[in-house]
Amino acid sequence: MNNYLFEKIGDCSGEFAQIIATTCLLFSKNFCGWIFIYAIGILINFFVNKKLQNIGNKRMPSGHFQSIFYSLSFVFCVFYITEKNLFNKFWTFPTFLFFICIFSCANNCIEYKYHSPIQIFAGALVGTAIGCLTFSSAFLFNN
Repeated sequence: MNNYLFEKIGDCSGEFAQIIATTCLLFSKNFCGWIFIYAIGILINFFVNKKLQNIGNKRMPSGHFQSIFYSLSFVFCVFYITEKNLFNKFWTFPTFLFFICIFSCANNCIEYKYHSPIQIFAGALVGTAIGCLTFSSAFLFNN
């Protein structure tokens, strides 16, 4: 892959992950509800990231990784738990696209020293937790 394109994907990796997630959610049965909940979670994820960065290090946790892993975990939960047949049919392609976002973002973070590995890991961990909690809250509320 062209190095310039790979860098640009890394720069906009959070936005690309959101596009991938929203496109995937369009295939779910209750796509309006899931997209609405996903959007609320994006806001929660953003404010949690800003709050955590204000408490400590301004680069801790990585906002890009937090955004990517929020999107990945939320969509994974929606399809794995509520859309099992769709999950089995087409989950490999979105996973591939998410991993391109992850690796291009990691490349930029490490190559240009934007974040340390612990900041990247913290962003991934916080994003995954918020994605799973957002899905779980919505799922429990609807059932």
